[in-house]
Amino acid sequence: MFINTSYFRQFVHHIKLISVFISIFVLFHEKIIAQERLDASDAPFLNTIIEDFLDNSEDGQLDPVLLLDQLNDFIANPLDLNNSKAEQFTLLFFLTDNEIQGIMKYREFHGPFISVYELQAVPELSNIRIRQIRPFVTVSKNAENIRPTWREMLLKGRNELFLRTERIVEDQAGYDPTLKDANKTRYLGDPFRYYLRFRHQFGNQFSAFVLAEKDPGEQFFSGKDNTGFDFYTAHLFARNLTSWLPAVAIGDYNISMGQGLILHSGFGYGKSTFSTLIKKAGPTLTPYTSTLENTFFRGAAATLKNKSLELTLFGSHRKLDANITQPDSVIDFDIAFSSFQQSGFHRTQAEIDDKDAISATHLGGVLKQALGKKGYISANLLYSSFDEKLQRDPRPDNIYAFSGRNLMNTSLDYSYIWRNFHFFGEFAKSNTKSIASVNGLIISLDRKVDLAILNRSYPVDYQALNPSAFAESTNPSNESGVYIGMKIMPNRHWTIDIYSDVWKHPWLRFTSDAPTGGNEQLIKIQYSIKRKLDLYLQIRNETKGINAGSENAIIAVNNQNRLQVRCHLNHKLSKRLEMRYRTEWSFFEAANGTKSKGFLIYQDILYKPIDFPTAFTARLAYFDTDDFNSRIFAFENDILYSFSIPAYNYNGIRWYLNTRTRVNSWLTVEGAISQTILTNRESFGSGLEQINQPSRTEAKLQMKIVF
Repeated sequence: MFINTSYFRQFVHHIKLISVFISIFVLFHEKIIAQERLDASDAPFLNTIIEDFLDNSEDGQLDPVLLLDQLNDFIANPLDLNNSKAEQFTLLFFLTDNEIQGIMKYREFHGPFISVYELQAVPELSNIRIRQIRPFVTVSKNAENIRPTWREMLLKGRNELFLRTERIVEDQAGYDPTLKDANKTRYLGDPFRYYLRFRHQFGNQFSAFVLAEKDPGEQFFSGKDNTGFDFYTAHLFARNLTSWLPAVAIGDYNISMGQGLILHSGFGYGKSTFSTLIKKAGPTLTPYTSTLENTFFRGAAATLKNKSLELTLFGSHRKLDANITQPDSVIDFDIAFSSFQQSGFHRTQAEIDDKDAISATHLGGVLKQALGKKGYISANLLYSSFDEKLQRDPRPDNIYAFSGRNLMNTSLDYSYIWRNFHFFGEFAKSNTKSIASVNGLIISLDRKVDLAILNRSYPVDYQALNPSAFAESTNPSNESGVYIGMKIMPNRHWTIDIYSDVWKHPWLRFTSDAPTGGNEQLIKIQYSIKRKLDLYLQIRNETKGINAGSENAIIAVNNQNRLQVRCHLNHKLSKRLEMRYRTEWSFFEAANGTKSKGFLIYQDILYKPIDFPTAFTARLAYFDTDDFNSRIFAFENDILYSFSIPAYNYNGIRWYLNTRTRVNSWLTVEGAISQTILTNRESFGSGLEQINQPSRTEAKLQMKIVF
C-alpha cells in the first residue's frame, strides 16, 4: 500500500497539535533585544546544495563541514565589498566568475560601495543571489586593509572550543559482549562519539586549529592506539602575510586543482538545482577542518605571488587506511593493498588492522598565470607514491584502473571571460598517454537568462587517485557526456532551473558488465517573496544502464529509472518563526522490471527568538517506501558542525528536536534528540548496527565556549 492511512492520520493530528502549541508559545515573546549571530547551516540554499550533492553521489562521500566552515568564517568576518580582491570572493562558492567580475567592474567604475544594498545596482547580480550573499559581505569605512603583525594575530582574535558527545540510545548488536570470538566480530569500544574542536582565528587571515574525534564503537585510551581519540587533525594557516605570500599552511590542508580531473579537495558543484553553477572554483590552498580521515594532505604548503604569476607548492606524507593483501605464494614476498578504506571507522579488529596500513607521499604544484582581469591559465602537477603496491581486485572493470606504487598526474586548466561568455575547462594526463578533458561555457544571454554547457571526455584508461570532476561516475574515467543547464528569472519572484545530462560508459563498470549509458533531466520552478516565502516544485528523472540479473550464466544489462517529485514551502511567519513543509514522491523501476515507490511528508518548525536565549528547530515526518530503492533523502537541521541526512526508508515516523541556549556571552549549549520508528518492521538496521526493536534514537549534547 502506498500510504498507510491510519499512521498518516496520526501524523496529521500531531502536525495540528504542534502548530497550535507553537502559535501560542510565540505570542508570549514580542519584546526585541540582541540576537546571536547567524549560523550558515540555517540557510535554505545550503540545505538544497547538500541534498543535491547526495542525490547525485554514488559513494555517499559528503563533506559539508568544509563548506559550512567557510561560510561561518565570513559571517563572523564578512568580506569587505570595497577592499576584497576577486580571488577572495571565490570562497563564496555559489558566486560565478561573471558575478564576481560584475562586483569588481561596478566598484571600479562607480567607486566604493556606500552600503551592501548597493549590490542591487550590479547588473550581473539577481535579487536571489543578493539575498544569498548578504550575510557574508559588509562595507568598510577603511580606505585599505592593514596587515596585522604575528603578535596581533596570535594574541588577538576569536577562540572557539567545541565539546560534543552523542550516541544511539538503544542497544546495538555490535556491542553485545556475548558474541563469539569477540575480538573479530564485535565493536571493541563504547557506543559514544566524542568530539573536540578548538580554533583560534584572527579574521580571515590566521587560523590555528585542532580537532579530535572518536567514532561510536572505537576504543578510547585503550587498544592498539592508546593516545585517546582515534583521529586528530591540526593546522596553522595564514593568508596575505605579505604581497608575495598570499597563503601558507603547516599541518593539514586541502589542495584544489582546475576542474577536479586530478584533485579538488573542497566542496565543488556537480549536477544540482543550481543549474548553471557547474564550474569548480576557489583558492588552491585552504585549511582542513573536517572529520573525514582520508581526504586531506599533511605537511606544508605555500602560495607565492609576483604580480600576475602565482605558484603554489606542497608536500605531504601521511598514513592511510587500506586493505592489505597477503603474498600469493611463498616465492612472492611482496605485500600489497587492494583498495583504500575511506570510512574512517576503526571499531572491529578487522577495521583496526586496516588503520594506517600504508604510507603515502604527495608532492605537487600549481602555476597560475593571470590573463588580466578576464581569467587565467594554470599548470598543475601531482606526484603520488606509496610504500606498498596497489594491486586491484582482478575484475574486468578494473583492467584499466591504476595499480602500482607511483602515479604522476599533470593538467592544464583555464578560465576566461569575454563579454557575456565565460569559458573554462581542464585537460589532464596520467601515467597512461590518454588525455581526459572537461570544457564548459556559461553564457549570460540576458540579466534574466543564463545558459551553461559542459562537455566531458574521460578515457577508460585515465587514472587519478582523488579526482572530483563533473561526472556521473565517482571517478572521471570511462565516461563521455554533454550537460546543458539554464536558469530563467522572469521577474524578482520567479526562478526556473532546468538541465539535461546525457552520458555514455564505453567500458564495463562495477555495476554493469557491458558498456552502458544514461540520461538525467531536472526542472525546478521556484516562487519567492523576500523574507517571507519560498515555494518550489522540483521534478528529477534519471535513467541509466545497470546489471539486471543473470540467466544461464549470462548477465543482462538493462536500464533502471528513478523519478522524484518534490513540493517544498518555506514560510517565514515572523522574524522569530519559520515553518517548512515538504511532500515528496519517489518512483523506481529496477533493471529487472521490479517497481517500487515511496512517499515523504514533513513539517519543520524553526523558532529563533530575538528576545529569548533559547532557540529550537523541530521536525515531524511520515514516510512510506516499498524498499531501499525508493528511499528519499532529506537534510535535517542539527547542532553546529554536525550533519544529519538520513534516508527515509520503509514505513514509519521520524521526529527530531534541536535546541540552542546562549547561557551567557561565552557559553552556548546545544542539544539534539531524534527518533525513527518503523511501523512495518520488528527490528532496525542490520549486521552489527542492528537494533532488536523497530526504533532508533540518537541523542547529542554540545558546548561552545568563546573567549
